[in-house]
Formats: sequence, structure tokens, C-alpha cells
Amino acid sequence: MEFTDTVKQYSRCLFLEDGFAIWKISSEDWKDLPLKVDNAHIILTVFEGMIEGNINGHPFIFPKNGIADIVGASSVELTGCSDDALACQIICTETFLEKIIKNKPPFPFTYVLETLESPVFTVDEESMSLFKRRIDEMESILAEGSHYFMSEIIKSLFWMLLLDIADVYLHCKENTMESRKPDRAFAIFSQFMHLITKYIRQHRSVGFYASQLCITPQYLNRTVKTIWKRSASETIGFMLAGEIVRMLEDTNLSIQEIADRLNFADQATLCKFFKRYKGCSPMQYRKSGKVSHGKG
Repeated sequence: MEFTDTVKQYSRCLFLEDGFAIWKISSEDWKDLPLKVDNAHIILTVFEGMIEGNINGHPFIFPKNGIADIVGASSVELTGCSDDALACQIICTETFLEKIIKNKPPFPFTYVLETLESPVFTVDEESMSLFKRRIDEMESILAEGSHYFMSEIIKSLFWMLLLDIADVYLHCKENTMESRKPDRAFAIFSQFMHLITKYIRQHRSVGFYASQLCITPQYLNRTVKTIWKRSASETIGFMLAGEIVRMLEDTNLSIQEIADRLNFADQATLCKFFKRYKGCSPMQYRKSGKVSHGKG
């Protein structure tokens, strides 16, 4: 089911057609539940009471002042709530999120690793109040619905919310005397992602990254797929497509110049690669009106 078809089913769900929705939850609205969402990025904030649900079939409890930042889940379903529950679920597509972060997420890799392993965490009252103000602003704009620049305002406010969550996380890490050490799989994944950001312009082979980590390509593929639900090769392609998007949006470089900088054999090879990941040619993407060009 398409994103808009999914969110239109729920009476208190406010949304943008291009892949963003806010859904307020209370015990009074429980007749609309459960809301099941597949293949989307979800941020659930619980202001009062408690919510119950499943992530990829595994049961979770979402307590007061709890946040669930659910990345890469194939299925999320809310199944129950307490009588005093008040919460909000933000739902966005991967495409919408890519436009917000432009391959420059505010979160360190440790945050991604920890939320993949354990997506539910709690914050203090002051932090939750700040998050609620951001969400209330977005809800107000969506409910009013007539602002000419509604989409742009929502994207800006959502970016601010992501920055606020990242800020709370980083301060929490500073105040922690000893961080939990990731197991070997998470350590390898973290090192792999770091290497990709460093070498993506020169190296695309799984073998290169495996050799840098002193493991076999097969082991790297299995490890990455366990954490990320993408193979190492797919992850490299995903990150490379993101780098092309960044250059299309933030520079005036020609397609040939981008191909040269990213060490593609020629412009045609880059275009074929990009279309496989994004469904259109680089020039079509640039002409779509989604981008504002910067300096080369």
C-alpha cells in the first residue's frame, strides 16, 4: 500500500503527499488502532502513559518520556495503550528523509548502531517538552493546511527536531562515564561505514573494504546484512548514490564532472548506476526542481 493510502486510513493523521505524516495518539482514539506501517522511518514520542507495540514482530513497551527511533524496520504495529496515554508518531518515507539530511545526518554512527539494536530510550521531562513543542508546531502547520510554503516549513521543523534529539543524545553520551562497548558485529559495521565515507570516491568493491578490516568479503557481507538489512555491496551503492545526490543538489558540476570526480568510467556508466538506485537519470533529478544549486 502506498504511503498516502496508508495514512489516510486514520482520522487524526496529518500528512504531506511527498512522504511525511504526524499521528497523535490517545486512549480516546484507540478505535483507529492498530496502525501498522511498513518500510518507513518512524519516531514515536510518548508524552504521558504507555504504548505497547511490535517492531518486526518483537514486542516493545514505550513508556512515558520514551522515544522510539525506528530505522529500517520492515513492520511496526501499535497494539495497545494505557488509559492516560498521549503520544505522537512521526512517519516519513526514506525518500523524504534523504531530502532532509542530504547525506549529512546529525547523528553519529554510535546513535544509529544503538537504535538499530535497541530503538527505545527515555529522556528527561525538559527534553520531552522541547520535542513536543517542535511536534506541536508541525501539527499546527499541517492542520492549517493553506500555507504556500507548508512543505518547506515542515522540513525545516523536522530537521530542528532531529537536531534536538541528536543534541540530547550527545549530551547524554558526554555524561556517561563508560559507554557500552558494541559487540564485534556492530564494531565491524561502524568501521565499515567510516571507511565508506573516507574512500567512496575511489573504491567500490567489497573486497577492498574487507581487506581494510582484515576479514573476508563473505564475512563482511553477512555482518553488514545482519545489522543493516542490506549487503555490503548494496550499502556501498546506497552511499555512492547519496554522494551523487549531494553533488547534484549542492554543486553546479556537470554530470561528466561528477563522473570524473567519483571515478566512473564515463558519464553513461554513472547515469546507468544512478537510474538503478533513484529511478531517473541525474539530469532528470536535477531538473525536477527539488534542488537548489550551490558552488562547484
